[in-house]
Amino acid sequence: MASTAVSAYVAGIVALCLWPMRKRMRSIRWGIVVVIAALALAMKAPVWYLVARIDLVGGHGWDRAYLVDQFVRHFFDWWLVGSTSNASWGSDTWDACNQFVAEGLAGGVGTLLLFIVILKRGFAAVGECRKRVEGDGPREWLFWCLGAAFFAHIIAFIGIDYFDQTRTLWFIFLAIVSGAAAPLLAAKPVEESPVAALPLTARPAPYSTLKGLSLKSSRQSRP
Repeated sequence: MASTAVSAYVAGIVALCLWPMRKRMRSIRWGIVVVIAALALAMKAPVWYLVARIDLVGGHGWDRAYLVDQFVRHFFDWWLVGSTSNASWGSDTWDACNQFVAEGLAGGVGTLLLFIVILKRGFAAVGECRKRVEGDGPREWLFWCLGAAFFAHIIAFIGIDYFDQTRTLWFIFLAIVSGAAAPLLAAKPVEESPVAALPLTARPAPYSTLKGLSLKSSRQSRP
């Protein structure tokens, strides 16, 4: 439990420190995916057993890794509407100390996918808003901090499931993200008029100017 809290705290601080690299986050995210895929191919055990190696304050994460392993192995026990039989899966599996596992046990694959969609849409909204206010330092920093908090929550979800008051705090955080992002996402980006975007020499002449030139030309053509 303590390692989970420390891991989430460290993850949030690291995310904040990546502020100077904010324009390269797409490359960083793909780099993380590639590293995880490479580890999955190289490791003898499933990749989620990496959690068992995390030991920041003297604890261990083996029970978390084992829970995820049994969650995958017992897929057909919970995929439809969830399950309450996780206590029979093995040692300490009664404690669903992983938010993703807890969501699957609560309502099946549908609930788990909707939870992942919430995380994806939240991250996407924060990232899009940061891009829209780029150049406005304080507002851009605000959305970066919200993204860092999102990342810290996800790291925490690997080692704990939110319950009671902690669920309320999670919902409040989602409401804060929605309240901060909704006005910017609802406003349509201002698009420059195609005529205004033309060079000065390429802009069409006013009608009055064209009419005057036509009259002058007709007068000069008379004998």
